[in-house]
Amino acid sequence: MAGGEWQMANGKWRMADGKWQMANGIYRITYHALRITQYAIGYLPSAIGATRYLLKSIHAHSALSGSGGHSIKWQGGRRVRHAQSESIIHLFVMPSHTSIHSPTSRRAEGALPLAPRPLRGKLLTRLGDLLVWRGDASRAFECIDEGMAIARELNDRREIAWGLAVWSDALFDTGDLIRAREVGEESLALWRTLDDQWSVALVLNMLGYVTSASGDYPQSSAWLGESLRLSRELGHRQNEADALIGLGVVADSSGDYAEAMRYYYQALTIKRESNEWWSVGVCLNFLGYTAVLQGRYLPARDYLVESLMIHREHGLRSGEAWSLDNLGVVAAALGDYDEAECLYQQSFEMRQEVSDVFGAALSLNHLGENACARGDYAQAKEWYARGLPIPLMIHALPIALQMIAGVAAVFLNTDQPERALSLIALTIHHPASRYQSQALAQRLLNALEQKGKYTLAAAQPVTVEEVLGMIE
Repeated sequence: MAGGEWQMANGKWRMADGKWQMANGIYRITYHALRITQYAIGYLPSAIGATRYLLKSIHAHSALSGSGGHSIKWQGGRRVRHAQSESIIHLFVMPSHTSIHSPTSRRAEGALPLAPRPLRGKLLTRLGDLLVWRGDASRAFECIDEGMAIARELNDRREIAWGLAVWSDALFDTGDLIRAREVGEESLALWRTLDDQWSVALVLNMLGYVTSASGDYPQSSAWLGESLRLSRELGHRQNEADALIGLGVVADSSGDYAEAMRYYYQALTIKRESNEWWSVGVCLNFLGYTAVLQGRYLPARDYLVESLMIHREHGLRSGEAWSLDNLGVVAAALGDYDEAECLYQQSFEMRQEVSDVFGAALSLNHLGENACARGDYAQAKEWYARGLPIPLMIHALPIALQMIAGVAAVFLNTDQPERALSLIALTIHHPASRYQSQALAQRLLNALEQKGKYTLAAAQPVTVEEVLGMIE
């Protein structure tokens, strides 16, 4: 009897093991097919089919891990759990930003207790990346730190390079631009030694965005240009689109709006082809803002409303806040300052909720501009006094200089021409100043020069940091 029971248990185990082999085979085939798809055509919709097979693999592994029989649990359980964790991580690293990654991150968190140490390190690093997107910065850095520690312990140079890239991106998203650049350059150097051109292109894009945000436009253009060339050589369409967006931002900063629109349209075409909804929303936001700068307010509103709907549909609060802020810019340009203030306030509150420091500074700047346009210079000064410390703290000089130009307008309209002149000179001459800030400063200078006794050469020098003392 005992022998018969043993034979039955052993037979069940072999059947379960056979099912595991089948599930693992589906997973392996799917994984390699997915990687070929990624490298050959840049995450096109064909990856959707691969995702379905991966999910089937996960469900098959999950079913096996719940099978009855002590011999199955003991002999096959660890093997099944390991395979389940592998399935989850390969689904996890897919670049589909679905519903703020919440289903994916839940799978990743669920896999952590099951994963062996090397796989745990990978999961933690990628989970940290997703937590940044969800606005949970403190947990994100905890995951990244632990994942990096495991990678260093195992001397896994590729995982160290990836962890540095994720860390840099997290620092950028939370506003530490200087440290983001340092860590990003460390990641770039390591990827170059590993001769991984695909990853080099990804990190070049990230560094291009970081340096653009800090006002180093020549370096940003160089890195983004190199990324664009590499991405096209590798057939990496998604990274090509991201490089095009970054180059559009640089063109915007120099006032070349037509060139910026060309870059954004090219990127939008690629993003729509791949159905990457989050990036479609990003492109539409940039197109809308640039259309405002061109004076094309109705097309701008259309772009931004579509972007807002995309971000709301998928629950991405940071994207929704960005769309609302840009819709406020449209309302202000059309003279509806009450509507603009309402939109800016909504945007600011959302950005505070998701710890979007960079975005919060933009909203405060727009609130200052809006109050100034209404003639409420005391309120404008309050907004600028509240907002200016943020870009100075995170070294986002273009935003700081945009605010400084606004403060100059406040001074000019409150009978403080000498102070206004100092800030005008600072804005015009600073290399990180955007075209829009310089244009405002030039208009203010023209108004001063019409009074006859004020010239740019007579301006009292002042540093960016000293402006805070002038408005407190």
